[in-house]
Amino acid sequence: MTNALKTYLKSLQTDLARVNASEHTHRPTLKTLLESLGKHLTATNEPRQVTDCGKPDMAVYQGPVLLGY
Repeated sequence: MTNALKTYLKSLQTDLARVNASEHTHRPTLKTLLESLGKHLTATNEPRQVTDCGKPDMAVYQGPVLLGY
């Protein structure tokens, strides 16, 4: 298991142990994991609304290219 994934899982466990975590609690940790998976990857939490898919939780880019939501 990669260090990034281990860090992600440990952070999730810490957040869940607080008992009051919501979906939004975990997004910074997910953003960090996604950006660690490749060069020039960036993730945007709650990007602007998109016509073809509504209101996505996260958008992932490689440089200026949108990879997906």
